[in-house]
Amino acid sequence: MVDVATGPIPGENFTSDPRNYPWHRPPDFTDLDEALKAASKKIFGKETSRGLLTMMEMGVPITVLTSAFVLSGIGGGKWTPDYALLLAGPVSHMMVLLAKSEEIDYNLGIEETVTPPGAAYFKEIQKENAKVRTIDSIMPEVKEKVSEMDGGFLAMAKSLASEIEDVPTEGQPTEQPMPMAEEGIV
Repeated sequence: MVDVATGPIPGENFTSDPRNYPWHRPPDFTDLDEALKAASKKIFGKETSRGLLTMMEMGVPITVLTSAFVLSGIGGGKWTPDYALLLAGPVSHMMVLLAKSEEIDYNLGIEETVTPPGAAYFKEIQKENAKVRTIDSIMPEVKEKVSEMDGGFLAMAKSLASEIEDVPTEGQPTEQPMPMAEEGIV
């Protein structure tokens, strides 16, 4: 639960310094080549490469790793979202090269083959079409009943509700009143 007394004051974000966060400042890299060099240094660095290789061995797709890498660069103020899009392709290729150099099977995260729909899919489509046909066949009867009533669908709903015996009408209690608790029992 948030303590109201220690929370932010309404409008405080308009008066705070916008340079508090790295993504509020100009990016560190404004040249794409420099950004690629920095990305390759990071990817092929000892600590990062070990983590990337471990995740690739676990089956994490390279597309996910690339996305995480470029988003962390945006959050760290290294590049803009536009540069992240431009860097995504080369960064994923660097990760592929890293996996190949260590002879690790990797998952690109791109589905190469499209599986055609099977018989179960078409059976479900037929069921849905049958439902639509049933609704279409009932609609003229419903429209006729509605046109006969004054008040449209709402009047039809009220007339249907009055036909059902279990539906209480206005003013009737729906439940028995609860008995009062005996004194001394909490």
